[in-house]
Amino acid sequence: MTALHSFLFTPGLWLGEGSIALSSLDEELIFYTRWMSHKKDKEGKILCVQEIEIKGLSDIMQSEYCLFAITETEFSFEMDNSVIGKVQGKGFVSPESISWEIVDSAGELEGVEFYQKESKDLYRMRADYATSDQFRTEIKGKIWRKEEVK
Repeated sequence: MTALHSFLFTPGLWLGEGSIALSSLDEELIFYTRWMSHKKDKEGKILCVQEIEIKGLSDIMQSEYCLFAITETEFSFEMDNSVIGKVQGKGFVSPESISWEIVDSAGELEGVEFYQKESKDLYRMRADYATSDQFRTEIKGKIWRKEEVK
């Protein structure tokens, strides 16, 4: 089923936007995102780089995802960014969606992300993350393919 999805599994640039709700704030934050998926390497791994910019803030958060053990219905990954550090997760693929879950080894963070395919080049997304001290982050948005990389 990975062949049914161009997001993550086909080299290309994806852009997105949406809102972030933090349990510690009363207002929603607007965000913009950029995903770059690279070609599968000799070992069958795919590198994806995600950048997130929150409207009104100058910092851009970057996360690197290394997808591996990719089958038609699931994959594993390691995600690394400066805020969370390195965590591993498990992804799931169906004809209509791509999703994944993260639970860090220390038990301080867990989360899920869900990408619902609307068309070949458009996905609606939502995510929910929680920390051990009960802070929650809810994310809603959409991503669309800007260009395919040959």
